[in-house]
Amino acid sequence: MRIGRPFVSGWLILGLAALALSSLLAFFLVLCRLPGVKLCGGGGFATLLVYHVDFAVLVWFLAMAGTFLSVTGPVGRWQWLALPLVWGGALALLLAPLQEQPMPVLTNYFPVLATPIFLGGMGAMGVGALILVVERLRYGATSPGVIVAALAIVCALLAFVVSGVRLSPVSLRDPATLESLFWGGGHLLQHAHVLLLASVWIWLRQETDPAFAPARWIHGWFGLALLPSVAGLFLVAGEPHDLTTLMRWGSWWVVPGVGWLLLLAWRARGVGEEPWIWLSLLLLLVGLAVGTVVREATVLVPAHYHGAVGAVTLGYMGLAHRLLGPQDDTHKPGWLPYLFAGGVLLLVAGLTFAGYSGLPRKTPGMDHPWEGETRLAIVLAVSGGVLSAVGSLLFALRALRLWWRQRTSLGHGGLLGLTLLAIAAVAAAIEIWPSGQKVVTTPVQTELHRRFEQGVVMLHAKQYEHAVTAFHWVLKQAPNMPEAHVNMGYAMLGLGKAKAAGDFFQGAIALRPFQANAYYGLAQSLEAQGELHAALGAMRSFIHLTRSEDPFLPKARAALWEWESRLRTPDPKP
Repeated sequence: MRIGRPFVSGWLILGLAALALSSLLAFFLVLCRLPGVKLCGGGGFATLLVYHVDFAVLVWFLAMAGTFLSVTGPVGRWQWLALPLVWGGALALLLAPLQEQPMPVLTNYFPVLATPIFLGGMGAMGVGALILVVERLRYGATSPGVIVAALAIVCALLAFVVSGVRLSPVSLRDPATLESLFWGGGHLLQHAHVLLLASVWIWLRQETDPAFAPARWIHGWFGLALLPSVAGLFLVAGEPHDLTTLMRWGSWWVVPGVGWLLLLAWRARGVGEEPWIWLSLLLLLVGLAVGTVVREATVLVPAHYHGAVGAVTLGYMGLAHRLLGPQDDTHKPGWLPYLFAGGVLLLVAGLTFAGYSGLPRKTPGMDHPWEGETRLAIVLAVSGGVLSAVGSLLFALRALRLWWRQRTSLGHGGLLGLTLLAIAAVAAAIEIWPSGQKVVTTPVQTELHRRFEQGVVMLHAKQYEHAVTAFHWVLKQAPNMPEAHVNMGYAMLGLGKAKAAGDFFQGAIALRPFQANAYYGLAQSLEAQGELHAALGAMRSFIHLTRSEDPFLPKARAALWEWESRLRTPDPKP
């Protein structure tokens, strides 16, 4: 039993608290997927999604990576700085909603609330993670793959820095810039967690089977699997648009080698800590398989990453389970890993089915039809989401109870952990409680409707000045109407006022983060201002959010190709 070590205990309690919070929020996101449910209208769905994703794949993953790195080798003195930085960063995320009307921005990999305290908290966690892995690299490790995974994390963190320098200054009010900021590092960080997961599988097998000694070739196999991270870092500095292709073909290299090694050990000596390993491997293979068929910005995308993220989560659950109690009949895995894995498989199946039906991602269910194939897909996804959320929440609560029984060996760290857990519960209540804020989405007054339609007609007729006059009147009466902001933006583009147009498009996104045509217009305004990197981020967001039958989708893809070609071609010398 190892949790008496202060660093292991500090990382572990943070991870379990994050898992409990993200699982709780998952219930509300599942409800929001039901057509007709008004619980998550306006920005509520987007805010819940920000917290669920960030605490599931940022705080929980980072804390469990810290747990594993602290278990598998000596701990340097600088970890005394890394651990408080990550704890403080997580606390900053929770405090961010206390600022007035934070804008949720649904960037890929790490959605954010566009406030300095939220972004500052993420930065603090990044610095803490860097200190953590540098300490591990200084002192070595006892488990295969740990050093390689630590190097992959360094590559991902450097990618965030490179993106930040390239995009500097980063505006909190510019969703396209934030998208580009997280695009490269997000790809590489997910690959690093796959490497860590494979190393966790080997560690779990070693813990339950002392006779198991990994073959020497597995070290070289991990080294080979590091190459995509190194190549990805160079792509971030030059051509980040190729990262998706690199990760599609390079993120899974470690899996067949480690899987074969574990299969040989299982055949030779029988069952050990098998549920955590084999169910995690199954989920990862399913997630990777779904990823190969993703072509449009439908819920096929979350089907892919829920499989992969579920696999990593299950592996880290196995790590926590092994650390937290005596390995006897009272502490067997039981049915929890099967409940969680079964729920994830149902969720992936439902989202895959819905993705083939064209259901867009990042939107609540009240915007979609409740009929035919879509109904069956949503039932599967909702059922799977509930089961997986129940499984992860029950696991987190059970693990926290076991941790509480051992609090006497933790000293003051126990009090700090309980404080964080209490703050997480309060923050969850704040996020869930209705704010009373309403977003106007359709004209309800006769005159408002008439002026809005008049502006649309003038816009289509390219009479941009008259359109501006009409939309100006509409916005005075209904300032929270995202459609009016979008159309005013296009009118400003028609007048050649790209900067003003961008401000209106960003205003629409602030009111409704999944307003797809606002991202399209924002991309056009950024291109007109010569900001091609930011324009790429906005156009990617449009492609992720729009439906496959949208007539502007081919134009968006053509624009991406053209802008990427221009960025690859150096400007001619004067």
